[in-house]
Amino acid sequence: MTGRSPRRWRWVLQVVGTCIVVLGVALIGQPASAQVPPLATDKYPGFGRSPEAALRDDTIAYWEAFRREQLVASCMHDAGFVYAPAVAFPTEALVAVAAGLGVVASPAPPSTLMPPSLRNQLYEAALSPDDRNGFNRALFAETATDIAEANRSGAVPVGRGEDFASGGCVGVATSTVPSIWDLRRALADDFVGLHRDVASSPELDQTRAEFARCARGAGGIAADDPNRVEDQVANGWLDPVAAAGVLQQCGETWAVGYRRAEAAAVEMFVERNSAALNAAEERYRGAIDTIRSDTAFLAYLSEEVALAGLTSSVAHPEGD
Repeated sequence: MTGRSPRRWRWVLQVVGTCIVVLGVALIGQPASAQVPPLATDKYPGFGRSPEAALRDDTIAYWEAFRREQLVASCMHDAGFVYAPAVAFPTEALVAVAAGLGVVASPAPPSTLMPPSLRNQLYEAALSPDDRNGFNRALFAETATDIAEANRSGAVPVGRGEDFASGGCVGVATSTVPSIWDLRRALADDFVGLHRDVASSPELDQTRAEFARCARGAGGIAADDPNRVEDQVANGWLDPVAAAGVLQQCGETWAVGYRRAEAAAVEMFVERNSAALNAAEERYRGAIDTIRSDTAFLAYLSEEVALAGLTSSVAHPEGD
């Protein structure tokens, strides 16, 4: 996001939510030292955990967001206003999506490139007060005053609920083009419950026993998981050098066992939700091929990559 877009408040929430999904690649918090192997959920769009599956999900999510923004632009045009499609997405994920699709930065001169969010901001700022109110009414079904206050405070106006700024052209677009993350949100409680399933699983009990034997043999330490080793160091009960040796020798034992327990819990999650997951898989069948043929999307992405490069060069000028 560049500048104070007229949609800044909404975009802040959208980007934060996207970051949680896009950048939090590990599904259920496996040890940081462990690699990220495939899981049974990888085949289902919206639940990818391996690098390839996560990139697939990010690519679809970005494309869907672009399609929604196209609908918003068309709707705003019908209402008599100008609006440039402006997708809010983490820069790192944007660049990865472009690379995965083979999209390179637009060769357009930097002076001709302006973030669409900034174009929308400047357009709205140039409107008369009445037209600015009409612009926000058309875009969000909200008054310009309420949107401005939400932008200023970062919170919905007093007395308003979660549906604030969800009407108008934005609401039409959202209802027309669902999100790849919708099912993940719908299954959030069950999905988060995977943490508990892993922690209480027989597979992890076995792993704790294996780690405890390894820790005793490696350094005479009584601990059945890496966290307990680290706790003993933090409390001054264990020499850090000895702890490091145990973690180095026994870390793989824990990582392999944790992945085994995780995989078993995920299999049960898939079994419980097989109908919904299979429907999502069918819905997105061939989506990446469709995305690769969407010339408008690819052109937009190319410009966004160029803008990301310009922003990076400003933040990190040569020689710094």
